[in-house]
Amino acid sequence: MRDGEFILELKDVSRTYHRQSGKQALEKISLNIKRGSLTVIIGPSGAGKSTLLKTAGLLEKPTQGSVVFKGKETRELSPGERAKLIHRDIGFILEDSNLLPYLNLLENVMLPMINSDTENAKDILKNVGLTELNKFPEEISYLEEQKAALARALVNKPSVILCDEPTGKLDSSSARKFMDLLKNLKDNLTVIIVSNNDLLASYAENLFYIKDGVLKEKK
Repeated sequence: MRDGEFILELKDVSRTYHRQSGKQALEKISLNIKRGSLTVIIGPSGAGKSTLLKTAGLLEKPTQGSVVFKGKETRELSPGERAKLIHRDIGFILEDSNLLPYLNLLENVMLPMINSDTENAKDILKNVGLTELNKFPEEISYLEEQKAALARALVNKPSVILCDEPTGKLDSSSARKFMDLLKNLKDNLTVIIVSNNDLLASYAENLFYIKDGVLKEKK
């Protein structure tokens, strides 16, 4: 393996909830994510997709195993170090865009910015196809909401974008438009998507399936 080939490594990661019942959300998952790749993980509801993404995104710690991000073991990071790493290097897109209803599109995208660069935020919104920047979330479609969520995830120039059911509220046509946009904007950005939508599998450079917390690669 070339030095730095993998930006994210999950090593025998397990996540147990309700220790007394022993409920396993993830079971000994090992996953190496190459820089600049687009990985899709497909699975049904309750399969462990969101838990896997939260663990990969450092929002949750594994019960066992380790998560290595950019060659750095993250288990012993302080809460402050973990928060700084997430804010600087990881962008998130969820099924619900989580746009704040009382802020317009430009204000929503600028909210997480490290530097308040209005022109950069405007450029990113235009790059995702949004030009009416003073509109509020209630005035736009679900597809436009997800485009805004994508712009917000990109605004700090992260290394990795993690997407949890990003097309969950979209019809098939809108889902394809969103995925085409994401793929075209990706460049060297690393993208990981979890979904129950088989349509997304066709966009994957690396395809996995998860069920009952067990991850298997699609050959």
